[in-house]
Amino acid sequence: MRVITPLLAAVLLSACSYLSPHKIEIQQGNLITKEAFAAVKIGMSKAEVRTALGTPLLQDVFHANRWDYYFSHEQYGGFAKLKRISEERRITFFFESDKLARIEGDTAALPSDLPPVKR
Repeated sequence: MRVITPLLAAVLLSACSYLSPHKIEIQQGNLITKEAFAAVKIGMSKAEVRTALGTPLLQDVFHANRWDYYFSHEQYGGFAKLKRISEERRITFFFESDKLARIEGDTAALPSDLPPVKR
């Protein structure tokens, strides 16, 4: 009995490592949806792009003709919320004479305006 009690206590305490404190979801930047991105066309003015997508996260003083929209989302899921699920997306808009000239970045997998499905 003297051997079983400490062994049982060690097993029970090791199970506590699977329990974790509450971890909040962290979202930063501009979430650009498919619908919002579809409204942006080459040749639009800076004001029109800002109206469609919101203010860019980065407006570099040294590159006034470049706007960077960055989005990151981090949440925890899986068993006891131990698995970290992160998403990151960058889209850069380049302007010439205050008109949109080209777009670079992660535009293929943009989310829809529909709310995400909880898992």
